[in-house]
Amino acid sequence: MNTGGYSPTGSGHAARAVIDRIALLALLFAGLAHPLLARARARIDIHDVRLGWSGLETSLELGFEQDRQTTSQKNGPDSQYDSDRFLERLHLRGRRLYVFDPRLMTMNLSAGIGLFQEKNNFAGQRAHQDGRLYDYAVDSTFFAEKPYSLVLYASHAEDRVSRNFGTRTEIKSDNRGARLSLDEQSFLKDKGFPFFRTSLEVSQLKVKEDSTGNGQDFHRDEKHDLLQYQAHKGFLTADLALRYRHEDVRDSLRQDHGFTNQSANLNYGLDFGPTLNWRLSSNNTYIRRSGMNDNEILTANQNLLIHHNVDLQSDYHYHFSRFNSNAGTTTAHNARVGVSRRFYNQLTANLNAQSNLIKLPEGTIKSYGGGPGFSYRRHVFSSARLRLRAGWDYLINDHNLDSSTVRAHNESHGTGADFPVGDTGFLLDNPLVEVGSIVIIDRRDGGQLETTEGLDYEVIAEGDYTRIRPLPTSAVLRPNDPLEVSYSYRVEPSIRYANTRLDASGALDFGWLLFSVAHTANNQHILSGTDNGLLRDRTTDTASVRVHGAWRRMQLSADAGYRKEKSTDQDYSVRRLSQSLSYPGFHGFTLIASSVESFVRYTQPRPRNSETYAANIELDGVVHRVWRTRVYAGVLVFNDSEIDNQTTARAGFDIRRRIGKLTLHGSLAWNEFDRGTTNTTDRRIDVHAVRRF
Repeated sequence: MNTGGYSPTGSGHAARAVIDRIALLALLFAGLAHPLLARARARIDIHDVRLGWSGLETSLELGFEQDRQTTSQKNGPDSQYDSDRFLERLHLRGRRLYVFDPRLMTMNLSAGIGLFQEKNNFAGQRAHQDGRLYDYAVDSTFFAEKPYSLVLYASHAEDRVSRNFGTRTEIKSDNRGARLSLDEQSFLKDKGFPFFRTSLEVSQLKVKEDSTGNGQDFHRDEKHDLLQYQAHKGFLTADLALRYRHEDVRDSLRQDHGFTNQSANLNYGLDFGPTLNWRLSSNNTYIRRSGMNDNEILTANQNLLIHHNVDLQSDYHYHFSRFNSNAGTTTAHNARVGVSRRFYNQLTANLNAQSNLIKLPEGTIKSYGGGPGFSYRRHVFSSARLRLRAGWDYLINDHNLDSSTVRAHNESHGTGADFPVGDTGFLLDNPLVEVGSIVIIDRRDGGQLETTEGLDYEVIAEGDYTRIRPLPTSAVLRPNDPLEVSYSYRVEPSIRYANTRLDASGALDFGWLLFSVAHTANNQHILSGTDNGLLRDRTTDTASVRVHGAWRRMQLSADAGYRKEKSTDQDYSVRRLSQSLSYPGFHGFTLIASSVESFVRYTQPRPRNSETYAANIELDGVVHRVWRTRVYAGVLVFNDSEIDNQTTARAGFDIRRRIGKLTLHGSLAWNEFDRGTTNTTDRRIDVHAVRRF
């Protein structure tokens, strides 16, 4: 992407303007000429060289984007950011182009150039900027109808994006590579190696991103060199799959953030037994990451399921994992055996046993135990089903550690698809987390992006557990980003104790009405060693009711739930309500509405109240049979007596109309985010017109 300030007398600006106009005219001429060529002949013979195509398309886009952001603080200065941008973009696309013969080579090609003119006003400082946006994409397939094929591809894209709450992102990406494939009909079939397919791919991805907004700046300039290999061998009753990936990542802006990542996956599945109803599966993964956060991970999951007869089955599971880093090596073994027996088609009994061994740099943790379980199902009344379940487990735990804290590495989580407006966050897997030890890495695009508490996320205590809530104003996070979370959590270092768990639940289902209740009791008592106050007895009681059904094409549902949890040092209750509605006949629109209310009340160790309200409504349909229209609004409110209250609200609409080869699109979006004494309001307008030739 090339940019430059407005300078009518500058020779550099004039030269760039001339080049831009020539490029636009060339693409426009090619686009306008292709219908004549298409009407003439779809294949051209030039001195025995045959050229052909199945389709050519040109599009011209004109657009206007406006962004208005205001940030106000109770005890600080206000700031305002305004942006107006005009965009002109021209694209040329060709599908299934070929030379000589389409069985030899086919090509898909697209190229485009865009011009933008932008005016910005930040806190009274005005700036003018114009520039060009280039993009192209080409992929060529050789011998597509053969058992062996080669694909070559390359692409380049540039864009300037206004995100919610004023974050401005300029992004440029380049991707190029080659993929060689061999399918099951290759020459290997005649060599006694049937049902085998494989592919080898090498590629390079370059990503340059610059984001600014809300007092944050985020920059990266990464180059990813990748090699990927995968193979699959099929057998009559089994499958074997292998995947290997080597990735070298370098960031020219942060030299210490470069790393090399290698991963291999070997998976095997086998159906066997008298009627092929026994199943063996093996899933194995190896990951080696060198550079920043140097580590090595090996996992192996082995599962065996045996159906002895229609009423009796047994399953066997073994899991092994090893994590090696500069801080030491952690190894975990988990074995589990289960037997299930069905009686009278209504009653099922099961018996489970398990054993765990974890070797940490600080010492070892062992546990073993098991217990029985029962489930009962039957029809009652005329249209109701009764479900009952009960279970009991006895587990002995043995800790022999040199430290009272244990490190959790690379725990997998992620932002939600509705981030930044409606993402409520996620809970960490272990209790008693030390908040200051939390490190979150964003793995978007295979990279390694650091995040910061207070700017990108906040930490919220929920009983013994910890919730991570992504902040809407983050300049780093995006929707559906994969996150790796590492942290330390507290344990008893030297103790042997028993954990007894009893749970029972029941449900009565009428189809349109569902009642359910559950009770769980966990009791921990010391057998030897020292208890420093981390052992807890805990009881949890839950009750819920759900109503759902249809009335005159309208789908309705409502849920109400209550959970009461009491432990040695905690006592709190949770009430949760939710409602949803879907109606496709609302004056030609489909109406979708939903809401959730949650109330948490703590009485121990200290009084605390936490409330969450969320509501969304959307109308989607066609106005006057020509305008495709979507109107939406939503709000998420989080109130807590111990941390800053938050409110995130959004509203807007999208309209689209197609008139022949002309497509018109417009949108208006309003977003507001309140956190403590800071309020951020963002309004965006987009208007675009695309004409295809």
